Amino acid sequence: MQEIVTNTIRHAEATSLFVTVDHAPDGAVRLTSVDDGRGAPALTPGNGLRGLSERIAALGGDVRLDGGDGFRVTARVPAR
Repeated sequence: MQEIVTNTIRHAEATSLFVTVDHAPDGAVRLTSVDDGRGAPALTPGNGLRGLSERIAALGGDVRLDGGDGFRVTARVPAR
């Protein structure tokens, strides 16, 4: 979450960031963040987003990034 907030403040030019944590239909724990910033149509993850993806993968999860309309991060990890 810290990486997402930091990136939103530094790069997005956003006025809002919305975060939800819930259970995905398959039972995984899902974190979704969406900002209303400028987005990143040509998405090139930097060290922070790569590190986030690596940490989630180490827990058996996955991360999806979408910079098409604002910026969205969806991270999922298996529930234990």
